[in-house]
Amino acid sequence: MPSSIETIAIMLEFVFSFLKKLPYRLRGLLPRTTFIKLHWAYFLSTCLIFSAIFWASSTPHSNVSYINSLVLVVAAMTQAGINPVNLSSLNTFEQVVLFGLIICGNQIFVSAVVVHIRKRAFEKRFKKLAQAQEKRREERKESRGSDEFSDSPCTYTLPTPFDGSQTLHCAQSKVLLGEPNFETIC
Repeated sequence: MPSSIETIAIMLEFVFSFLKKLPYRLRGLLPRTTFIKLHWAYFLSTCLIFSAIFWASSTPHSNVSYINSLVLVVAAMTQAGINPVNLSSLNTFEQVVLFGLIICGNQIFVSAVVVHIRKRAFEKRFKKLAQAQEKRREERKESRGSDEFSDSPCTYTLPTPFDGSQTLHCAQSKVLLGEPNFETIC
């Protein structure tokens, strides 16, 4: 069973994949998706959805007005501590909802989710970059195979101030006799 952070990451990944599949014209009308916009969307949608649930679950119906339920839910998500109604007058379900929202809006939880999502995004991006670099490397190897210098790589030893010598291996360089010049080597 995946953890709650992985579940949220999977849900946000689904949203990203859905947005990528939108037609080009429709996608042009939507603003560019960034992490801060997803952060705002998370807080706004969670507050609006749970304020409706909170308001609908009040025991004598409409015991808590919608405005008060909205303030309570937003205060729980942001850890503001604002209580427009006495919390002891709420039923158990409403108190559990507030407790869950306090956890879901906690800075540690939100930061952990953001770090996990960004880690997955960077892993995917770097995987694509590594594949592209490997492809370029293979293309370079194929193009070097037809060159006349590819069969005989040269080795040249340079004096260095630290250990006395450094060996350079060059596949297609011409080394001038005499003092080595780094511009003419490799």
